[in-house]
Amino acid sequence: MKKLNIFYCFKCAICLCIVSAILICISGCAGAGETASEVRDRHKTVVKSGLRMVQDDVDAFLLIDRPTKLSDKLTR
Repeated sequence: MKKLNIFYCFKCAICLCIVSAILICISGCAGAGETASEVRDRHKTVVKSGLRMVQDDVDAFLLIDRPTKLSDKLTR
């Protein structure tokens, strides 16, 4: 009888998890609720930011991200 009771509790717990997941999805907590244009704008911002960071890395590698210590005067 005890094994049947444990199985029944496990079955109830699984059903409770499934019902909870369905209720969360229906209530709207699963998604951000963004429109297609908001998603597109967010993606554009992320890509722009990523490209800016790549450009900064290239500038740092080529040492053009800071002023040069070379003189602008002609030396002989």
